[in-house]
Amino acid sequence: MLRYGIIGCGVAAKVHLHYLKTNPAVKIVALCDPTPNIPKEFQDAGVPVYQDYREMLEKEKIDAVTIASPHYLHYQQILDCAEKGIHILCEKPLAINLPEAAAAVAKCKKAGVKLAVMLQRRFFHNTTALKKIIESKDLGDIAGIHYDLNVNKTKDYYQGWRGKKELAGGGVLLCQGLHDLDRIVHCFGTPTIMSSMIKTTRNYIDVEDEAQAVLQFPGNIPGYITASANSPMVWSGKISIKGSKSSVVLDSEKVLEWNVPGVPTPLADEKINRDFVPAYYDHCHEEVIEDFIQSILENKEPIISGESTLPALQTLFEIYERSK
Repeated sequence: MLRYGIIGCGVAAKVHLHYLKTNPAVKIVALCDPTPNIPKEFQDAGVPVYQDYREMLEKEKIDAVTIASPHYLHYQQILDCAEKGIHILCEKPLAINLPEAAAAVAKCKKAGVKLAVMLQRRFFHNTTALKKIIESKDLGDIAGIHYDLNVNKTKDYYQGWRGKKELAGGGVLLCQGLHDLDRIVHCFGTPTIMSSMIKTTRNYIDVEDEAQAVLQFPGNIPGYITASANSPMVWSGKISIKGSKSSVVLDSEKVLEWNVPGVPTPLADEKINRDFVPAYYDHCHEEVIEDFIQSILENKEPIISGESTLPALQTLFEIYERSK
């Protein structure tokens, strides 16, 4: 049985706790959060709670951890866990810049530990189906890919570390857009950034809340990204693909359009009643957690390995650089 710890006891960690405590291959042995008053779900776990993760790593025998702390803490926490031979499932992103993300991957490889990232949208049924029709050429010649992200992030959301670039690493593209950018790059390959523009429209943050980019994917496929954190919509992330034979429009786990002759519309991912997290939290976290656990038990690479997420991070940080 894997002895498991959780670093960070915020909203994202509640999803991990929910699935880990029912997994027969896992025993949660310790939690860590610098805040004394952690949510009741964690208090009820009945295990030691530390305020310093380094103390937890020293005092507890731990085989694997979830890292669900603020972005700027991920890199050092990954290094420290890897140094002790502990396998890591990290909430996205791996780090707040590409060199640190690459170094984290290298450190885990050298230490011989598994490193997985919670970019669960690769497990969506529509992502799997999209990748298949790309590989089978059922789309024909692809004329273009358009990703249009619209979310509503209030002033409260940006209080603390999320509104500061040096702590968050970025704004709407990194904090929200990375989920879909990862699956787009997973399906179409790493693009070249032709041009980009990012804007900060609020005077109390220094991360972007508006962004646009023009990309070129392998095969000379044009791509377009628009992203806004100032939308009235809670969350909409439309991925539109136009091909010479067919067209597809996805929005998170939903399929809005699937005009692919001879290929059935993929099933919608099952809605799960999870009243312990906000309604906009999507699904497939359980699949990522289960795959991570199996990767340890069977000594295989996680499907969403740290290394496999580097191309999307590279794309994102190049969008930032190109806008300067």
